[in-house]
Amino acid sequence: MPVYFVAHDPLFHRRQIYAPNERGQDDGLWRFSLFVRASIEALKRLGRKPRILHVHDWHPALGAMLAAWSNWRDRWFDDVASVLTIHNLGYQGVYGANEFPALGLPSDAWTGGGVEFAAP
Repeated sequence: MPVYFVAHDPLFHRRQIYAPNERGQDDGLWRFSLFVRASIEALKRLGRKPRILHVHDWHPALGAMLAAWSNWRDRWFDDVASVLTIHNLGYQGVYGANEFPALGLPSDAWTGGGVEFAAP
């Protein structure tokens, strides 16, 4: 089984995965959105179309959302199933409406209780 890594040290080389940036700000939404987009683009460029996209917790779950969201839909993923595993409820990706555009989802995806878990 081939394994590919996506890395960008300025965003992910920190003492802890959920650590704030050098200015003390929580930039997780932006960092993980970038990671997911890079991972999806890498799959496409490598021609490695998965049969199943298995995502863990909120940050990689963006991959399944980006692949299937009706207003953004990437037809390359039409026959790809997705599975979500939740194993860490301590970090749920709760952010406010002003940060929602970083996900790259359509604005009508902000539902007040769905994707964003009703963040203020």
